[in-house]
Amino acid sequence: MNDASRNKSVLVVEDDADLREHLKEVLKTQGFRVFVGGNVEEGKAQFRIRNPDLILTDLRLPGGDGNELIYLVRETDPERPIIAMSGGYSNAAVNLEMADVLGANTVLCKPFRNKQLLDAVQALIGAP
Repeated sequence: MNDASRNKSVLVVEDDADLREHLKEVLKTQGFRVFVGGNVEEGKAQFRIRNPDLILTDLRLPGGDGNELIYLVRETDPERPIIAMSGGYSNAAVNLEMADVLGANTVLCKPFRNKQLLDAVQALIGAP
């Protein structure tokens, strides 16, 4: 299969296992290939190994934060689309602002609807 014929891929980095699985299923049902990580180190490893078309990362993660992942991606590939997500705690707005400064293309405040996620993904990388 050549690169043009493969489905587009998304790396989901989220520590909440239920939410991670939900996001994975929502994206898979739309035809995207989905890779997952549960913390910053897994996210970095998956990014290096899988070379996804888009990164969807939570900002509050065990062992660091999603901004570390955003920084790594921006150093490696300044054009790679990134969606940062955060919410449910007092620093959400500050973290989302920092993600924007570091270069996230879009920020989503949890909780968000599946349609908001899919609209953001498709705006950045199109259909699978």
